[in-house]
Amino acid sequence: MIRILIVDEVPLLSEVLASVLEGEDDFQVIGSASNPGEVREQLEKHLTDVVLVSSTLQKTEAFEVIHIIKEMDGDNRVILVGMPDSEEHIIA
Repeated sequence: MIRILIVDEVPLLSEVLASVLEGEDDFQVIGSASNPGEVREQLEKHLTDVVLVSSTLQKTEAFEVIHIIKEMDGDNRVILVGMPDSEEHIIA
């Protein structure tokens, strides 16, 4: 079972993604967070394998979230999820 934490500032998007993931046998969504403080709280409460981080977070918040994840448990995998907002992000 792969334990997943979802980080997105829009609760509805977190809920939709959690619903899709929980439909799979190998995934367990252990919670969601919308900011760095909530990420820290979730990681203190739950063991996770993967943290899905929304690309819509402000750049400074996204970097802080990733730093917290690696500081608290370097074995977690971080996946940035989302659609780029411009073509130059796809090319870069």
